[in-house]
Amino acid sequence: ISVSTVHISGPSCFAPQTHELRCQNPVFISHITGLYGLLGFHDVRLPLLASPLRVSCPLRTYLARTINFGSCNPQPPLRGLQNRHALFQMGKYDKYFSECEGNFICKECDWITRKKEDSSTCSFRHHLKTKHPNLFKELQESDKELKENVKEKIKNKERSLKRSLKVVQLEEGSAPKTSRKEEDTPSIVQVFKEYEPDGVRTMKIERAILQFICTATLPLSIVENRGFQNLMSILCPRFKIKSRTHYTRNSLVDLYNEYWTKVDGMLSAASHISFACDTWTSADNNHSILGLTAHFITKDMVPKFIVAAATPIKTRHTAENTKALLAKVLGTFNIEEEKIHMFVRDAATSMVATTNLLNMKSWDCFAHKIQLAVKDGLKILDSFESGSNSLIARLTSIVRKMKKSGVDKESFKEYQTLCSVPNRVLLK
Repeated sequence: ISVSTVHISGPSCFAPQTHELRCQNPVFISHITGLYGLLGFHDVRLPLLASPLRVSCPLRTYLARTINFGSCNPQPPLRGLQNRHALFQMGKYDKYFSECEGNFICKECDWITRKKEDSSTCSFRHHLKTKHPNLFKELQESDKELKENVKEKIKNKERSLKRSLKVVQLEEGSAPKTSRKEEDTPSIVQVFKEYEPDGVRTMKIERAILQFICTATLPLSIVENRGFQNLMSILCPRFKIKSRTHYTRNSLVDLYNEYWTKVDGMLSAASHISFACDTWTSADNNHSILGLTAHFITKDMVPKFIVAAATPIKTRHTAENTKALLAKVLGTFNIEEEKIHMFVRDAATSMVATTNLLNMKSWDCFAHKIQLAVKDGLKILDSFESGSNSLIARLTSIVRKMKKSGVDKESFKEYQTLCSVPNRVLLK
């Protein structure tokens, strides 16, 4: 064994400097280090002994007790499989999934999926939600507990800051008097807290975004649009837009419950209510909706109307099915029969039978009656005149020509102005 240098530092009473001994004999080194230890020298360093010293002599035991080889030889950075494993850390999902050569395996059912380094963990969450509801519930509870712990830490930090501020004010004397304007001005801590995920300002902005989407009949995917994100970053740089999934599962549900409570209160306060109902079917005949609007007068004598329901119809449009949907909506708002003044519906046979089954007073829609009268009149005209020379055929050809010719459109507008007729458009 070759030992080039032994560094021994002693106490200040003996020597303030470092002693160097050059020797090739480990037995001699053992005696020297033991002698210096008896004299009180506290530090013995061997820089070249970072590797294990294979000597069966007192020197090995003494050096193991005296020298901290870990400080001289720090751990190298993670490489190979260890570094790869560190890149694939999933946090809270480590409890439910294990990683093996880039694939992730469910510990409960051996479900396998491949996850890239820059992808999200939505597939893990969806798997737990659909296949293991108990584990998914446990995950949600842990997330909720983690959020509560973070909130508690923030509150404790604020309390400690307030206490330290009070102590400083007591040491310096009475706090200086502040104006009312200064008292109303929020502190820096309060401003930053407002833009936290559950902050007051964040909740107001998210509510306004949902109101904008609902009133403009826009899809929820607009929150992922780059133009919208750029607009929000300019208007409010501190606000962070969340995912569409968050707005669908949380914000939209909260907004719906808020407005449902308002509508329920308005209907409960009204003394008498009239309803109008109708069904709508899409052009491709794939979607059908039953709409129900409530009309009433408030205590301040202001007429109001609200959309009470827009319920999808998934069965046949029979009187029995429609009656069941209307009864369910009325039961949701706890509307008593004595408060219902009248039902307005179209003159279709199924809707007449529906109101009869509900045992409620109903009336035909006046606009629908006019439409039926126009259709009957056109049928009568067709029975008197037929062919290309009939009145209907001539009017149809005029409308078709107006639509195709821009010159005729402009001339038609001029004649409307000369005759003081409202500027209307002809529809086929």
